[in-house]
Amino acid sequence: MSARDGRLFCHTCSFHRHCQHVKDINILMNSEQDLPEALFELMESLLVSSSFDEVKPQPISKQKIDFDIPILLQERYSSLVNTYCRTENGVLLFPEKMDQVCECGSQFNVQSIPSGPPRYLFCKTNMFLVQMHTFLCTRQDCDSRIEFDGAEHFLINMGSYLVHHALLRDYMFHLLHSGTSMFNYFKVWRQMQIDHGNTVFDQQMSYRKFRWAWHTYINLLDLPPDKGFLCPICKNELSEVVMDGTSLGYHQRYTRGQDSSISECSLPTDCGSRHIDRILIKNKQLRNLLGKYSRECLSQEEFSLLKSIAREDADFMFPFLVYLENEGCAAIPPAIYKSFIIEIIKPSAVCGILHPSPELDELQNHLEHTPSEEVLFHPELMRLLSMQCPVFCKLVASIGCFPLYLLSIFQKMVQVAKAPFQTAPPKSGQTLNEDSSDLSFFPLLPLIRDRGNYKADGERKLEESTQFCRKPTVHHPALIPGIFTLFCVHGVCYGYSVMESAESVNIPFTIMRRRLMEGPQIVFYDNSCKLHSYCLNRDPLFFKSTWFLIDRLHWKNHTACNIGYNADMYPQLHGKNTQVAEQYNARIKKMKHHLPYMTKEHFMKHMELYLWYHSRNIIRKMHCSGV
Repeated sequence: MSARDGRLFCHTCSFHRHCQHVKDINILMNSEQDLPEALFELMESLLVSSSFDEVKPQPISKQKIDFDIPILLQERYSSLVNTYCRTENGVLLFPEKMDQVCECGSQFNVQSIPSGPPRYLFCKTNMFLVQMHTFLCTRQDCDSRIEFDGAEHFLINMGSYLVHHALLRDYMFHLLHSGTSMFNYFKVWRQMQIDHGNTVFDQQMSYRKFRWAWHTYINLLDLPPDKGFLCPICKNELSEVVMDGTSLGYHQRYTRGQDSSISECSLPTDCGSRHIDRILIKNKQLRNLLGKYSRECLSQEEFSLLKSIAREDADFMFPFLVYLENEGCAAIPPAIYKSFIIEIIKPSAVCGILHPSPELDELQNHLEHTPSEEVLFHPELMRLLSMQCPVFCKLVASIGCFPLYLLSIFQKMVQVAKAPFQTAPPKSGQTLNEDSSDLSFFPLLPLIRDRGNYKADGERKLEESTQFCRKPTVHHPALIPGIFTLFCVHGVCYGYSVMESAESVNIPFTIMRRRLMEGPQIVFYDNSCKLHSYCLNRDPLFFKSTWFLIDRLHWKNHTACNIGYNADMYPQLHGKNTQVAEQYNARIKKMKHHLPYMTKEHFMKHMELYLWYHSRNIIRKMHCSGV
């Protein structure tokens, strides 16, 4: 489909101008819905019949452009170029002089030569004819020359035309704050030019030219990583991270195919733990009976069977069951114990409830040497209990003590929680695989090591059978799944990775394994339960000190996970913004109408600009508050 003589022309049908394809495109163009970039180009070509005869120019501008306008140059930036540049017969002359020295040590000619015929310079509401000049080296055997870059006059020199930075910056801020599409902005700009009497605008400027100028501008824009991708508090030591994926991607035709993040060049390393070894109660029949006991009534025979199985396979539970029977609660437990029983029977990793650490060892030592009835009256002990294992803290606060039948369960849970980390350190993943980094952008988190090759990578079906949470995903038929972003808890983005296949926990695992010196202290992610299991199956020692937590927005969907994954359970985390990534995702989706139809390179550059700009604003607010 193309445009000829101001009308649509179909190249596949015999009725080129009257086929069903032409009718459908006309209906789309007249509708109010958002259209892909390809249709924007087609609409623009109908406005300017010569659009398809244009050849993409080679930009002359090469100098980097500061994102912020220097204070000393703001007056020139806001002035019309004809107010400070020499004019000859109504044509602006650029540049007027050259004071640079050639690389050979010679001066450039004082007299310049014209760089072709006069070209049009496009501003927001004005158009000017400009004569550009080229300066040659005075040394006869030197071919060096200086073309007019335009940066010092805030101009983008595209060779056959020029565009003022003010116009491109205006579009940039419309894009960053409201997601305005390039074509919609061009239509408004075109109307403004016509309203100001520039009747030749349609003959000299087209949507394609505007788009080429914008892409040149954004590629020259200087975005210092330390100004937008480095938190002044966290710096390069990310102890607490927030991660998430967002469904904003480019077309699948730009994908590279096979995922190369999983290395196959080395022998698989078997240093992970097994899921069955990470749960507290391994006997499924015992779990089912305890589950029925916490929700319904048990008969005397069922409770006797429950005690018998516990004596054989889970002796740490037996004193607790004897206590309940002596209290006359063989049929149904007291209300204060129901939620506790439900949590300990879940087929979820115990190290998600009790996180192995020196603090946990200290807590266990205090509980073992403090009389049970005095635990509640030790403020420091209760504070440590609430920060390390809120499940037990809530129970102790309800019953008024920490009895021995609970201590035996606590001791067993600590033992099981430490079990996954009693393995040898991994030997793989120490060499870098540079080829797999082209779809990631982490400017201040360089590659440290390769992801590694693990035995669990070849056992995915077995691994998936042990997962009880499923994150729902929606797939676009033509676009890649999106990008996966990494933030600190203060809201500063550290980069992103493109997801060319469906979002999986391999992506955050790979990012952390390859780019962080050690596992972060806390990971906030809406699928943390599955990510935790994935990490423990491969490299538990790297993540030994990491707490995997789920933010409050998504916790309601994790009914099969133990409550230790709920970030709201820990008082020391109150006030942490665990939904930073979700908030960014909501803003990024404003750009979903035009970014998906860009090439991979343009898509990634626009994402860099967007994330850098909004993170920089957060960093500036932190500086203003005294950080």
